[in-house]
Amino acid sequence: MEFSDAVYFPFAFRRVLRSDFSMNHDAGTLLPEFIAEYWWFFLSFTFLMGFLFYLYGKTHSDLGDYKQSPMYQSIILLISIPFIFIGMRGGLQLRPVTPHTSLTYVSSPLYAPLVTNASLGLIMSFQQQHIEEKNYLDKATLEKRVPVLHQPNSSEEFKRHNVVLIILESMGKEYIDYYNPKEEKYTPFLDSLLQESWLCEQGYANGLRSSQGVVSIAAGFPSLMEDPFVFSAYSTNNLVGIGELLKEEGYTTSFFHGGTIGTMDFDKFAPIAGFDKYHGLETFQETQNYDEQVHYDGTWGIWDRFFYDYMLDEIRTYKNPFLACFFSINSHHPYNVEKEFEQLYPKDKKLWRSVRYADYALKHFFEQAQKEDWYSNTLFVITADHIGMAQSPYYFSQSGRYAIPIAFYHPTDTSLRKQSTQRICQQLDILPSVMDYLNYPKEYFALGQSVFDTTITKSYNYIYDAEVYNITGEQYLLRFDGEKSIGIYDYQKDYTLTHNLIHNLEYEPDIAEAKEDLEAQLKAMIQAHHSILLNNRMNIYDE
Repeated sequence: MEFSDAVYFPFAFRRVLRSDFSMNHDAGTLLPEFIAEYWWFFLSFTFLMGFLFYLYGKTHSDLGDYKQSPMYQSIILLISIPFIFIGMRGGLQLRPVTPHTSLTYVSSPLYAPLVTNASLGLIMSFQQQHIEEKNYLDKATLEKRVPVLHQPNSSEEFKRHNVVLIILESMGKEYIDYYNPKEEKYTPFLDSLLQESWLCEQGYANGLRSSQGVVSIAAGFPSLMEDPFVFSAYSTNNLVGIGELLKEEGYTTSFFHGGTIGTMDFDKFAPIAGFDKYHGLETFQETQNYDEQVHYDGTWGIWDRFFYDYMLDEIRTYKNPFLACFFSINSHHPYNVEKEFEQLYPKDKKLWRSVRYADYALKHFFEQAQKEDWYSNTLFVITADHIGMAQSPYYFSQSGRYAIPIAFYHPTDTSLRKQSTQRICQQLDILPSVMDYLNYPKEYFALGQSVFDTTITKSYNYIYDAEVYNITGEQYLLRFDGEKSIGIYDYQKDYTLTHNLIHNLEYEPDIAEAKEDLEAQLKAMIQAHHSILLNNRMNIYDE
């Protein structure tokens, strides 16, 4: 397997996967050509196998007929089992070794496949879901529907503003008072921040898991398959992340997450997105006066309040401009808060107290950041990875359970002050929106579209859920099983998706037209998504 992969690698720029064996009738046609072109491979392979056979025979003859007693062998087996288990998982770290573990040991994601091996990749790929190439649309239609190449759309000078991405764990719209006025206010600071921002009133996540949200936000890539990208067979593919783009303009790039390094494999994904440094619980312990009783939340990692302070300390060492991504760990089940904070709000339910604490920690960060020289020249993007545990009917619905805040705040740019849009915005749009705001001067590849682009007349949100693709438009939500549309709903009036309108299309031409548009758009996104992963390149429209 390793020997043959040496021939395959220059074509695919990755190790072999299970899906590579689905050649069907092409295998018989191509095999004679492969034998003729790679005769040296078969000759070398035959020599290697012969040499190994010789060594095995020599070792076997040296051992003779020596055998240990069954009791002795049983004792050796019992002693060996723990070491075999550790060896199989590759060590005692949080997660077993997988192909994308190689990302930790290379300077660029481009080199990651070089330091893993085909056998590991193949074994892992049999445990993972795979995608297939789709050819729903012709190339011209596909490129028109989903243009992955973004051109500079402004002749204005590039703004060398700092960028801080704040991803609030499980902070769906339901928890935020701005969207759901409550008698008891749990997010007063976040409410005030959203009111002063350029706000996407209809903001949506592209998935229900943190590992999906972070890829959509930092790399502008949706989650349209069973496995999240970071756990998939394609996890070492080379996406174009926001860090990679801004590094080209001299930015310092860092990713901050207060959990144990290895949690959800954020540390493996960060280099793919272009973040040079990853900061987690262990780096906090190494550089701060760590006190477990004070700093550790008992479950996930460092309390948000302290990790915000840690990020501020790190930023003080950076040269401007910089890009920092902060992924919070509160609020999250089991909804713990600092003891002193719990005593302040003893009557709150644990969930709402943790939401209150997340708001308090965010306020603490902004109060401290305002004292820094870089603050006035910084774009803050505030969003969430996904929603938390739903408490009311709407947030159990297909549209409600993806509803999150997406806001752009700049302390000194009045053009972003108290502005909002009713168009569909999704995590996928954050990367191109930041590039658009900064007047990024170069071409780059990304899915999604800038929320600041006034020439865009239609916007969508894409979801893959329980083997069904979903696309949300301005009025209708379409469900697609990969071959045909199985439902279309007026989710604005029927958020529970009770009334499937797909059977009324011949009597409702407007709905029929909306169905055709949504289906074509969704097919285009699926086709582009799959092609990018299978071919390991973003520039899929190049010849």
